[in-house]
Amino acid sequence: MPYYDNQYNVRYLIDTNILIYLKKDISLISLDVQKIFDDYENRIYVSSESIKELVHLLQTGKVKIKDWKHARDIFDTIEKEWGFFIDYVKKEHLITTTQAID
Repeated sequence: MPYYDNQYNVRYLIDTNILIYLKKDISLISLDVQKIFDDYENRIYVSSESIKELVHLLQTGKVKIKDWKHARDIFDTIEKEWGFFIDYVKKEHLITTTQAID
């Protein structure tokens, strides 16, 4: 679900599979979602947990992306090439998640 704020149009948190599709084959992403990425007023976030999952998928060979040989390559693509923001998991996130289990 998108979150609206005052400075940007909308903030989005994207999942690991979207990162893979963006790098491997953007045609796998719907045109509506591509428009979201093209709108520079939107702020796109990637969770640090998604990066951790992606590194695991690359290390196990379940995903192969030739440009991503090191974790730094992934960060460079996300932040510099795509202009997305990394949202690091914080204690508050974990507490909120565990409350959902209770």
